Amino acid sequence: MALGTGFTFVGVDGVVDVVGRFAGEKTLHGRAMMITPEQEGVIDVRDDEEGVWGGVIFGGIQERMRPAGLII
Repeated sequence: MALGTGFTFVGVDGVVDVVGRFAGEKTLHGRAMMITPEQEGVIDVRDDEEGVWGGVIFGGIQERMRPAGLII
């Protein structure tokens, strides 16, 4: 990572919102979500058989976020 760049972290409110959704919504059981900085939001990484075990979604997210310094 270049000098002077760093990570953007998600606020506590965003994390609490997602935890609350998982606790209260039975349809989310077994899902994998990525909590990203506010401009991106919460992304279902489709970590299941139909979603190719998250590879396609997660790889695309990494490529999009890496230039902004949001992911290694």
